[in-house]
Order: sequence, then C-alpha cells, then structure tokens
Amino acid sequence: MNDYDRQDLIKQRAGLEPPAHEGDYWSDEDRARLKCLFDMGFGISEIALELRRGEPAICQQLEQMGLFEHKRRRHKKRPALPSGIS
Repeated sequence: MNDYDRQDLIKQRAGLEPPAHEGDYWSDEDRARLKCLFDMGFGISEIALELRRGEPAICQQLEQMGLFEHKRRRHKKRPALPSGIS
C-alpha cells in the first residue's frame, strides 16, 4: 500500500471522503473479485481500496459468503494487581 492509498483510507475512515462505490449493489462480478482477492491473501483495507468500497462493506460481504467471521472480542475481567504494582 503506497502513501496515496494510505491517505485515501484515512479520509474514508474519518468520513471525509466516502468510497466511490459506497451504497452500490454488489454484482456477481464484484463478489467474485472480492473472493479472488481475499483468497490471494490481500487484507481488508487493500481490498476496500481496490474495489472502492468501505472496509465494513468488505467484511459484511465476506461474512455473508462464509469466508470471514467477525466476532466481537469479549474482554475478560482482569484480576486485581498485587499491591505495590501500578
């Protein structure tokens, strides 16, 4: 990912510049391309930039395709620190 791509991603995440295809319906060709990129090992951010979609949309499609399982992490209650440690 080059610096130009990083800047685009920062703008998208900040809500300053939505992806070009945000809100568009996914075609079968789009889904096939998504699957191919994911299977090739590209990351979510790279795929989002390539397909000009948001990262949440990429995750949602991968999840619907059964390729990606996003689970919220549940933080375990931490034990208390021994006295004298901060």
